[in-house]
Amino acid sequence: VSVVPLSIDTVSLHSVNTIDHNTTSHSVPFLTKLQEGSPKHLWKGLQFDKDGEWVIQAIDNGSLLIAHDGSFMPQVDTSICSAGIVLLCTQTGHMGTIKICERTNSSTASNYRGELLGGLLTSHLLRVASGYSSSAKATHIYCDNMGVVHHASHPDSSTSSTQPQADVLLTFTNNLKMSSLQWQYHHVLSHLDETAEFKDLSLPEQLNVLAD
Repeated sequence: VSVVPLSIDTVSLHSVNTIDHNTTSHSVPFLTKLQEGSPKHLWKGLQFDKDGEWVIQAIDNGSLLIAHDGSFMPQVDTSICSAGIVLLCTQTGHMGTIKICERTNSSTASNYRGELLGGLLTSHLLRVASGYSSSAKATHIYCDNMGVVHHASHPDSSTSSTQPQADVLLTFTNNLKMSSLQWQYHHVLSHLDETAEFKDLSLPEQLNVLAD
């Protein structure tokens, strides 16, 4: 509306006009932006309910939970490690998963590297999502590796160049620092489904089992 001031506390209505609210948040879909600038095969294991736009809405609402877990089975191959990531919106029930498998060499591949790979893709997702959301609500992330949780909680800590996982670790922490979103890493115990019924586990514990 436009008004004409008549006195210090009185105005008269001059005119009214409607504003066309743009309901399309971004021209580039979130999942498309997520994969930009990286090899296509990196995202072969990506599967999200619907079109994935619910991830941004969940971040806005503070209803996004993420769990990631790494794997290394030297009895199968000493040069390969992998990771699984599970995303859940607690309001809508929408889910997404990302699976990644990396071949390096026997001196680099390890369970810890697998855990960091899960953190790397998770932090990349948060960094990209910060271009779509300015929410002040925290996204809660769960991991069963204390080292990953520690580095996530102290992303400004220095990393030795002799650290065999320095490439993944630095990318992981740099992504976290570059994201403007709020996030909190939490430690969750692993393999709890081996000693308890899945239905009896907490939601973060269940997500960790699914990631595993």
